[in-house]
Amino acid sequence: MALLLDRYGDQVTITEGIVETAASNEESGYKITALLLDRYGDQITITESIVEAAAGNWRAGKEIMALLLDRCGDQVTISENVVSLITSSFDGEIVALLLDRYGDQVKNIEGIVEAAASNKESGYEITALLLDRCGDWVMIAEGITEAAAGNIQSGYEIMACLLDRCGDQIMITEGVVEAAAGNWHAGKEIMALLLDRCGDQATINENVVSLITSSFDGELVALFLDRYGDQATITEDVASLIASKFDSKIMTLSLDRCRDLVTISEGVVEAAAGNWRAGKEIMALLLDRCGDQATITEGVASLIASKFDSKIVALFLDRYGDQITITEDFVAYITNKFDGEVMALLLDRYGDQITNIEDVVEAAAGNFWNGKEVMVLLLDRYGDQATITEGVVEAAAGNWRAGKEIMILLLDRCRDEIIISGDVVSIITSKFDDEVMALLLDRYGDQISITEGVVEAAAGNLFNGKVVMILLFDRYGDQVTITDSVVEAAAGNFLNGKEILTLLLDRCGDQITITDGVVETAARKLVEWKGRYGHPS
Repeated sequence: MALLLDRYGDQVTITEGIVETAASNEESGYKITALLLDRYGDQITITESIVEAAAGNWRAGKEIMALLLDRCGDQVTISENVVSLITSSFDGEIVALLLDRYGDQVKNIEGIVEAAASNKESGYEITALLLDRCGDWVMIAEGITEAAAGNIQSGYEIMACLLDRCGDQIMITEGVVEAAAGNWHAGKEIMALLLDRCGDQATINENVVSLITSSFDGELVALFLDRYGDQATITEDVASLIASKFDSKIMTLSLDRCRDLVTISEGVVEAAAGNWRAGKEIMALLLDRCGDQATITEGVASLIASKFDSKIVALFLDRYGDQITITEDFVAYITNKFDGEVMALLLDRYGDQITNIEDVVEAAAGNFWNGKEVMVLLLDRYGDQATITEGVVEAAAGNWRAGKEIMILLLDRCRDEIIISGDVVSIITSKFDDEVMALLLDRYGDQISITEGVVEAAAGNLFNGKVVMILLFDRYGDQVTITDSVVEAAAGNFLNGKEILTLLLDRCGDQITITDGVVETAARKLVEWKGRYGHPS
């Protein structure tokens, strides 16, 4: 480079691009820049692009920048953008040199402090330097606090410095909270420092509350509610967020400290239901504390019934029973899903409003875990109003866990309320065992005709066909007629079919003809069974 300048120096014009290239040269940048300053110092000025080039030169950038600041002299006008770039890109030594050489040109000190606050590696050092040199002139604008809050590496130290030197000027604003929320490394610590130190210097609006609850953990949110809860408005969205994300401590603080009471809405209930760790506890707290300000809509009632267990539903009915609009669907849901405690509360509060008893009894018959317990309550309460229809019997038949004991209860207690139709007899014959069938025959034998349909239903009973068929033979003997459809039903029964056919051949061999239909039925059922289960039992 020296040889080039010696030979052609008088033909060379030193452009910004040449100095920029030198400033970015990692190997020889310092020497080249020094040579250019020696030969053409009066032509060189410090521009933004030159500062950016030096800042990007990790190996020699600092030395090059110091050289430029030291040598460019009074002919250089340092722009505000150049000062900001130097402050945000270099360390305290360079910034001190900048202030020493060009301090009288530095005008927008707030902008320079903001640039310092954004300097990740040297922000604290430079901020302290600027406050030492220019503290009396500095107004800590929101932009400075935001820059510090968003500084991943030095943000906490910078914020502490600002609070120590200019604490009465620091405000918690929406922009500051947003910057801290985006600071994955130090945001929580910075936010905690601000909450602890800012006192009344905070603008707590709905967006601030929403940002803090959505962006930080329970520890930070608890600190916020403790310090500023009386200024916080808990909107439905915020309440839903708290219900879905935190433990009951945060909801308790919200209820204790916030000026606007938390209400129970569909969104809040849905959110609590999705909180697998603390949702039940939160819902219990809301039901216990929200009092008269809660507006219990039909949607809220349905959600609580469908999302929570019997303890929560019982508490809900106890606290807000007088606000609930009782619909047929709500009653049916409670009857079908919950235990006797909840059902008793429902009946105590709304028993006189329940008119469609048949549907309620049908729902109870399908109650998988607590059907018998609930059915006893209904029978005790409504007695002769509880008509046992085909739908009720069908529901009990489909309840593989509690259906048998429910059916026995109904047969034992509802002699005059059961409509004994051919379909009811066929359902019981095809779905239950010989104990239920015997009770049916004992109670209603004089109303029952052993038709072809009844015998066919017994032959098709997957689990108990043989024992039910034996019972029919024992009770009705010659009245049991074995038709082709009965034989086909037995042939299609892949769990009991073989035993039933053996029984039929033994008892009524002279009535049985193995027709093409029987063979076709057996083959078709075999194909269906294999398609569904892989193999017959």
